[in-house]
Amino acid sequence: MISEILSKPEIIVAVCALFVSVISIVIGALALRNQKIHNQKSVRPICSITYKNYLSEIVITVSNDGVGPMLVDALELIKNGKVYRRLKDLISPSFPSGGEYTYKWVNFIQQRTIPVGGHIEIFCFHKTEGQTDFESVRDKVRKALTEVTISIKYSDIYGKDFPRAERTLHNFTKSPKIE
Repeated sequence: MISEILSKPEIIVAVCALFVSVISIVIGALALRNQKIHNQKSVRPICSITYKNYLSEIVITVSNDGVGPMLVDALELIKNGKVYRRLKDLISPSFPSGGEYTYKWVNFIQQRTIPVGGHIEIFCFHKTEGQTDFESVRDKVRKALTEVTISIKYSDIYGKDFPRAERTLHNFTKSPKIE
């Protein structure tokens, strides 16, 4: 039987062609899998929570320092073990009623996208011209922020969840000293 198969070159050529085509399919499938893994790793977001604590302004920023878009799924503010969804609920008691203050906060009610190198200011409070009680209000806001931990749940465009980014604002009361 083997001698009959070996005596016909067209059968040998057909078997070799089948073998080569199976190997090329396996190599193509492996290359496709590796390309998919590479694509997923090459669009990875990195969440960064930063703040500016100056004499004339306070700013809290969420930025994307990665190489792919960041989808922010949830923003949680933790104070004394209680979870809040809005910064306004934590900060607004610090503002005296009737005053004119320049501030803004952003609520993450739905998913938000932060592009590569982009950022969202989730809180901004700064002094305006003619504001006389800014320093006392700023100090109350700083005190309120010292007890807050910001936790952000985010994912990439492929839906892969990343570990939560967290930042505790415990050193917000440490302000620059002017001499």
